[in-house]
Amino acid sequence: MGPAIAGGRVTQMDGAGAVGLEAGLRVASDRLLTTLDELVELEQRKRGITPGTAAFVDLAGRIETLAASALDQTREQTVLAETTRSVAGTPARVETAIEEIPPRPIDRVLQEWRAAERRLGELEKGSDGYHLAAADVHRLRDEYGRVQEIARRGGMR
Repeated sequence: MGPAIAGGRVTQMDGAGAVGLEAGLRVASDRLLTTLDELVELEQRKRGITPGTAAFVDLAGRIETLAASALDQTREQTVLAETTRSVAGTPARVETAIEEIPPRPIDRVLQEWRAAERRLGELEKGSDGYHLAAADVHRLRDEYGRVQEIARRGGMR
């Protein structure tokens, strides 16, 4: 989903509604980093499995699905990056590095994590949709942990 202008402010759709461009940048970056971490983890596991086995083929399929998702995420980031350039010099400009943008509210992350868990339970195990939902569960669990850690350190503004 692409960015839009709402009330003079650039917004980004994140699956649960519109968020500011800054927050959209943070969510997209966090999502891609988690996806890439999971890709590395799966590829490392696959390297230890005998080629030709069902487990090897299953992991290869999961990696392909997740890699396609990562590519989609990079495209979303390109759209966001182009949007930041187009709003430069306007009140909607972004002047904060992504790392400095606060994460999403923890209750929102928890709500999405629960919804992803329910969606995962409804899908056929082994399907592409199942693998994508499992990746969402993993990503949201990691995001929840990161937000908790930031809150513990007193870094939520």
